[in-house]
Amino acid sequence: MNISCKKEALSESISIVSKAVASRAVLNILEGIYIKAEENGKITLIGNDLEIGIESVIEGKVIEGGEIVLNAKMFFNIVRSMSDSEISIETRENGITTIKSGNSKFEIVGINASEFPFLPSVEAENSIRISKLKLKEMIEKTSFAAAQIDTRPVLCGCLLETLKSGLRMVALDGFRMAIRDVETDVHGLNFSVIIPAKSLNELSRILNDDGDVNFCFSPRYAMFEFENNKMVIRLIEGEYLNYRGIISDDFETEIVCNVNEIIAAVNRASLIIVNEFNRSPIKFKVEDGVLKISCETTAGTVNESIETERGLNPVMIGFSNKYLLSALHACGGEEIIFKIKAANKPAVIVPTEGDSYLHLILPMQI
Repeated sequence: MNISCKKEALSESISIVSKAVASRAVLNILEGIYIKAEENGKITLIGNDLEIGIESVIEGKVIEGGEIVLNAKMFFNIVRSMSDSEISIETRENGITTIKSGNSKFEIVGINASEFPFLPSVEAENSIRISKLKLKEMIEKTSFAAAQIDTRPVLCGCLLETLKSGLRMVALDGFRMAIRDVETDVHGLNFSVIIPAKSLNELSRILNDDGDVNFCFSPRYAMFEFENNKMVIRLIEGEYLNYRGIISDDFETEIVCNVNEIIAAVNRASLIIVNEFNRSPIKFKVEDGVLKISCETTAGTVNESIETERGLNPVMIGFSNKYLLSALHACGGEEIIFKIKAANKPAVIVPTEGDSYLHLILPMQI
């Protein structure tokens, strides 16, 4: 293989596919990036840790086609360190790869590409096109609520399902739940798949705000295609929880408040929570149209008051500051409705207009 290409394009492509490279793998080849050059000037880079695979294609000058696998971390650091805008890569039969740019020259040992695991094939017959901005928002507004480690693997994923007029993403971990809906043409399709939240977060990091994503899936994999990039994610098998049965419509009081104002108040109340292992709850007390926010720990106490609309029925409830802030930051908009039933029942956050999102939080014992 003998190629040359622009440093900026190569560096960006390596950065993208590296998100699918295993950091500590049993097989050395999984810690590498597969590079294939074709005579038509097409240069393909692939990272694959068997749970998530990413392919990125760039254009360059291909003097001689071929393929090689290079250690991802070393390759990226070498390319990033180059001072010239043009980089050339040449491999020999023994796998020794020469990387040159300007007055700099590296020779590193490559791995035979014949054993590299290629991306699974996913049929694109039933596909949905969605804007990158909408998909990115869905992920960022829900994935935080998925379980990090759980004996039930489905809770480590986000449910993606069709609605009549679009898509819904759901995540829950047993203590909180986040739901986000977006409108998009689903072409009459009806499906639900569970995608690992960790993989979706990697997808979100490489999505910018322009253009669309083409999404399709098979029984075992989901595929997202955009521009010259392709990401294939192994789906989580199993049945998702009946999240609709968790949501109640019976609430004793509703609080309408400004999102930024309540975030600021909860942040201030969190300043006295100094013990990570024995967190004191952030207390909400609704009385006479006023939301009183307080916290008491061994380090001190804090009290704040926020005027609210509604909130006519007195109630006191406590929340984890971490879960509460995650939900509030994900809301967006200017105002929210906080729906509370009782001190020992889940509270719900919804927008003042529409039904594009819902956040549910279990209370802490006061």
